[in-house]
Amino acid sequence: MIKNILKTIALTAAIFFSHTQLWADEITTDLSKLPKAAQEFALKAFPNAKIVGFEIDKSLLKPVEYDATLSDGSRIEFDSNGTWTDIESKFTGVPASILPSGIAAYIESNYKGQKIKSVSKESRGWEVELANDLELKFDISGNFIGIDN
Repeated sequence: MIKNILKTIALTAAIFFSHTQLWADEITTDLSKLPKAAQEFALKAFPNAKIVGFEIDKSLLKPVEYDATLSDGSRIEFDSNGTWTDIESKFTGVPASILPSGIAAYIESNYKGQKIKSVSKESRGWEVELANDLELKFDISGNFIGIDN
């Protein structure tokens, strides 16, 4: 009886530890592992910075994601295709040129001179955080919805 319990525990442990690699993240500086679209976007959006490393987020339950760190301290998250989903740039600011024109125009008109600290593309729209910590919400078309507290 005890042998069967020990075998079951050993088998369960072996299965668990063999599958932990399915959820393992990899941290690397090998740009060949980052989608070309992600590399090109980072260079275009932040021409004075370079990717110094990135994490490859692997999970059995979702597609691969990438979290890149740039030499200026900015961070860009990419989906499995290399399309950006989130950008944070506390020091240099996120360039307004990467935003839809309606969002960029709204920020320029209402918050002129405010640096964009972060941008998130979400399924229902956009969230933009300014340097003054205001979080602006926009719908998927780029229309202003409100301020998130």
